Amino acid sequence: MTDYTIVRADDVRDHYAGTTVPGEFRRLPPALHAEQVAVTLIRVPPHSDFEQGTGHYHEEQEEVYIVARGTLTMRFGDEIERVEAGSAVRVAPQTPRSHSA
Repeated sequence: MTDYTIVRADDVRDHYAGTTVPGEFRRLPPALHAEQVAVTLIRVPPHSDFEQGTGHYHEEQEEVYIVARGTLTMRFGDEIERVEAGSAVRVAPQTPRSHSA
C-alpha cells in the first residue's frame, strides 16, 4: 500500500441502489484502504426523509457531517437544527441522530 489513495466516490458501491431509500450511501474506507477513519458520501434528494424512526447512533465513534450544498435538517436526540452548505457538524458517540433534506 502507498502513502495515499485517490478514489472517485461515484466509483464506490452505492448501498442504496436497488432499495426504496432515496439518495446514495457510499462507504469510502474500504476503497481508500482506511483503517482508523470512517468516511461516507451521502447524497440526499431535496424534500426526502433520509431516516425514519429514532435515527441511529454509534457506541464509540464520533461522526462528522459536511454539508456541501443545500440545507440539511438534522435531529440530535430531541433537538432539531437546520445546517447550511459550508458547515461541518460533529456528533458525539451515543447521540441519536438522523437527517432529511
